[in-house]
Amino acid sequence: MPAVRRLQDRRPRFGPAVDALRELLELTADWVWEADANLRMTLVRCSPGYADQGQLPPVRRACWDGLDSEQERARCTLRAAMEARQPLQGIEVVRLDSQGRPRHLRVSGRPIFGRNGRFEGYRGVGQEITSHKQAEQALNASESQLAAVIDTSVDAIITVDAEGRIVLFNRGAGAMFGCSRMEALGRTLHDWLPQAAGFIATAHARAAITPAELVRGLALQARRTDGTGFPAEASLSRIVLGGNALYCLTVRDLTQPLQAEQARQSLELQLRQSQKMEALGTLAGGIAHDFNNIVAAIMGNARLARDHCDAGSPARPFISEIASAGVRARDLVQRILSFSRNQPAVFTCQALQPLVREGVQLLRAMLPSGIQVVCDVPDEDLLVCADPTQVSQVLMNLGTNAWQAIGRQGRITVSLAREGREACLCVADNGCGMDAGTVERIFEPFFTTKAKGEGTGLGLPVVHGIVSSHGGRITVDSQPGEGTVFRIWLPMAQESAARAQPAPPPLPAAVDATERRGRGEHVLYLDDYPAMVLMVTAVLEGRGYRVTGFDDPLRALEWLREHAGETDLVVSDYNMPGCSGLELAQQLRHLRPELPLVLASGYITDELRQGAAELGVRSLFDKPRGVEELCDLVGEVLQG
Repeated sequence: MPAVRRLQDRRPRFGPAVDALRELLELTADWVWEADANLRMTLVRCSPGYADQGQLPPVRRACWDGLDSEQERARCTLRAAMEARQPLQGIEVVRLDSQGRPRHLRVSGRPIFGRNGRFEGYRGVGQEITSHKQAEQALNASESQLAAVIDTSVDAIITVDAEGRIVLFNRGAGAMFGCSRMEALGRTLHDWLPQAAGFIATAHARAAITPAELVRGLALQARRTDGTGFPAEASLSRIVLGGNALYCLTVRDLTQPLQAEQARQSLELQLRQSQKMEALGTLAGGIAHDFNNIVAAIMGNARLARDHCDAGSPARPFISEIASAGVRARDLVQRILSFSRNQPAVFTCQALQPLVREGVQLLRAMLPSGIQVVCDVPDEDLLVCADPTQVSQVLMNLGTNAWQAIGRQGRITVSLAREGREACLCVADNGCGMDAGTVERIFEPFFTTKAKGEGTGLGLPVVHGIVSSHGGRITVDSQPGEGTVFRIWLPMAQESAARAQPAPPPLPAAVDATERRGRGEHVLYLDDYPAMVLMVTAVLEGRGYRVTGFDDPLRALEWLREHAGETDLVVSDYNMPGCSGLELAQQLRHLRPELPLVLASGYITDELRQGAAELGVRSLFDKPRGVEELCDLVGEVLQG
């Protein structure tokens, strides 16, 4: 057997090569396979470490047999390649193992041809890649989740490479800058964030940002694709992938936060202004109480002095001037109170001329002597439906604004005229005037051209709001150096509507000392201002009453405990230190419930009215009405 002997002689020489080939196959493949010319499997041999053979194609069947309908594409690819005698290069299929679990396999092979070129079959290797597929699927899922998180962020997330070109552009960036992702990829940041582009270029050149570092709070001025700008804040970090540096930028649009902050500051300023007005109201109420007493004493004593003067006395004209000045002072206090009380608007149909004249009078009292105030009001009645206090406030605000525009010397002209079915109120000044840009913004709340701390920017917006609430309109004409003219149009009211509107009750007219004279009734008068006690006592005694006066409520109560039965009427000031008028009323209910009480106050509120009614106070008297009206009220209460 020479042939057998020759093979035995060659075995030692080829044996190591065969063993090396077997080890190589075991390292690079999980199994080897062969198929015959009919493409049926003839050999499937697994490597020693491959445990589960249940998913391998069976012998004597085509290698694509056993693939389910979901593997149709892989089956067609495998069959077409083998029938065409083409090499198989990494074709992936899925088979079920012995426990019914899907296993991913990768098959490679080459066709075998004999020496005569005849096709004899296939020989190849296979690998199980299930773990690789699972890792790949997990990676894809993680990337999808990360992409979803990035895309759901309302902030713009942009990543650029070392050359500044965009490689990631999330949906938030597209919405913020008005650009799609496909349009942005490959472009630089200069179109939207030029400051950030320059910062990144400098940081990259200097290696100023380490991979672990995060730069926060970069204030930027960004711009959208359409060219509109907006404030932004950015955070910047540097990452290194595959040796390449990338810069990740997170951008937040600050438009709404800044607007919210401005709104908060505006509300705080409004609150401070409201608190100032509330404090002013409290202060004005206290001042009015004292000032009303002073004015009442002046007017009452002027009346007494006039009554004791002969008709031809040279002192009478001067006494009359004192009384007239007292009336003007009383009206001035009432106007100040009407501004400070912040009462709701009460619209009544009335002539506009008296309101304008009163407003001009108050304005003249407030402005320095270098400012001339001219009032041009027609004689005919211009009836409007308005709140008197708010009309005065409009004149005060416009007058103050004109004064500040004029400076020390100048002229303010207030005029009123009928224009069709509207009344036109005009306030003009010869001050510095305004440019067009300022005119456009003067009615914006908190807009002011004055230095910090010198203006609130609320005066003209308040005027605009009042005019609008009256159904009117306001215009402004102004040029730098040529002064300013404000025109307000208010709709005229029908005369019939004005007549139907209930008029406020007139103040009681002054009466002579012979009218409603007393018959010796005993009146206790109490006021913490001694001059008022002296003056009212003298006037009441002149009317025929017996008067006991006190300027201390505690002393008055002590006297009443002994003499309540011989007292016919108590007239008391409401606002007194140590004991208010309502506290006095409560004490009187215990001493003598039927004893009538009149309370006088310079500021009668709803709370005071309610408290007085509950305690049985006979009447409330508004102090600014004067001592003669008080004497009339005393007579009415005693006779009633």
